[in-house]
Amino acid sequence: MILELFMLGAFGQSVPAAPAGKFVHILAMSDGRILSMGGPLKFDKTGLRFIGECGYKGDDILSYDGVEFRLSPEFWAMIRRNRAKFDAIDHIKVENGTVFHDGQAIDFDLIKVKWIGRAVFWQDWVVGVGLTSKQQASMHNIEPRELVYYNWKTRKGGSVYLVNKSLPDFRILTR
Repeated sequence: MILELFMLGAFGQSVPAAPAGKFVHILAMSDGRILSMGGPLKFDKTGLRFIGECGYKGDDILSYDGVEFRLSPEFWAMIRRNRAKFDAIDHIKVENGTVFHDGQAIDFDLIKVKWIGRAVFWQDWVVGVGLTSKQQASMHNIEPRELVYYNWKTRKGGSVYLVNKSLPDFRILTR
């Protein structure tokens, strides 16, 4: 199934459509959680919301809300290309608990950001993994990790605690 979706890139530029005029654009984490199926990010009372999880169909097919991708060298090349195209890390600087995007401070309310990594642009947002003052370390989790996000236009941000211990990456899938 091919979804007819279109997305504007990080700075408002059009993302080119597939040759057939049909376009799929998905933002997911490497642990399989889906953040967006081509549209804006979703929020709830705790912050950014995951809208689903990818499924496995056989040994070499991933399914994102009915859109299937065959795990192949072309799939991994697409992941690398999109990761490079939408990488946001060069726009981010963290200094004394404050995040700066292209030199302008981002408002995280009272939250102090310790670090952000693996950040990507998604429409008006930058989404990455990181560590903030919101979560305290415990004996079982020495360094809590969070999904850190902010709107680079409104300069407002937040974070959501990630339960898994591994540090996930972001996958932008296109077709």
